[in-house]
Amino acid sequence: MEWYIIYKLYENNKSKIEIEQIHLKPEISTQQLVKEALNSSLANDTPAIYEKLPPEMLQKLTFVSDRNYYQINAYNLSENELIAIANSIIKSPEK
Repeated sequence: MEWYIIYKLYENNKSKIEIEQIHLKPEISTQQLVKEALNSSLANDTPAIYEKLPPEMLQKLTFVSDRNYYQINAYNLSENELIAIANSIIKSPEK
């Protein structure tokens, strides 16, 4: 079964985070990361695409872990904070 979830987290109208999670089905799902675009490495040697989108202080981190595609969109967070969120997702036994 394929499923799709969006988590929206807000903190004091200062920082905003949206986490998109899609369960990938081998041989069926079409999401893919373009190898040439990979520019970051997360926990467990997980390759990722990190983008900073000016001028609105938006950031996007995209990666695949345990047959789940993740895209984290963040506003007003540091790159290290965004990567820490991704690493906690990767290291979590529950996905």
